[in-house]
Amino acid sequence: MPYFQPLLTSPTMPPPRSIARPPKQDLPQNPDIGTLPLPIPGQTLPMPSGLDPTQADDFSAYAVGGVWFAPGDDHVLNESPHPVVTLHVLNVGDRAIQIGSHIHLADVNGKLWFYDTNRAKEFDDFLANNPDHTPQEWLEAAESLKLDPSQPPLRGYRLDIPAGYSVRFNPEHSPSDSIRAVRIGGNRRVPGLRKGKTAAEADLGQ
Repeated sequence: MPYFQPLLTSPTMPPPRSIARPPKQDLPQNPDIGTLPLPIPGQTLPMPSGLDPTQADDFSAYAVGGVWFAPGDDHVLNESPHPVVTLHVLNVGDRAIQIGSHIHLADVNGKLWFYDTNRAKEFDDFLANNPDHTPQEWLEAAESLKLDPSQPPLRGYRLDIPAGYSVRFNPEHSPSDSIRAVRIGGNRRVPGLRKGKTAAEADLGQ
């Protein structure tokens, strides 16, 4: 007997069935609102910001995306009295390092070194003026200029990126990657990822 057997008959599909659909029913109308007029094609409906929030209105009659503005001066969102700091990053490790939006910059991987703009320029000048530098000279120059993680703008700061986002830093020869850092808010306590951190070290103060 051969291993593969030919099909004796072609498979047949059952005939399609008709599905009985329930009759369409009109939804009951709210007697306080009544029947809403359908918008005329090309007609621009008023935005909800033009409504009185103290009065009952049916939002289905208005364009989507409107907001209410409280009376008074202009409203500013997410404004901090503390300035945004620009830092330059050098990854002296042998693989990429990724850090998240709310990790304390002073507690990140020790292979990430940070520089302010002046220190980054000074290190670039060293590289330009010493093209024949050795790897050890490069490392010593980079380490001598890096910022102290126990002091601002590393202590008490995080990345200025949306919550949940992260930034990846690849190993490079100079601190060319620039980031923006902002002051950590809230209770300003960062127990962090490092073991043995004391309560004083975790408390950033106000």
